[in-house]
Amino acid sequence: MRKVLVVDDEFLVRVGIKSFLNWEENGYTIIGEAADGKQALEIMAEALQSTPADALGEAWGVTITPGHVAKYQ
Repeated sequence: MRKVLVVDDEFLVRVGIKSFLNWEENGYTIIGEAADGKQALEIMAEALQSTPADALGEAWGVTITPGHVAKYQ
């Protein structure tokens, strides 16, 4: 099962992404969601110790601080 972290600053967009398709049926499980890049990095840092995400869905405008877009490598 591939693990996905959903990141977007809009709550309803996160809800939409999570309900867009049957993730589990397609081999994915959503391990969490974040409202901004800083929160996403915190979740990823915690997940690296237990269940790291295989994919990170992020909006273009999600930032850690102004001008710094979160990147997961």
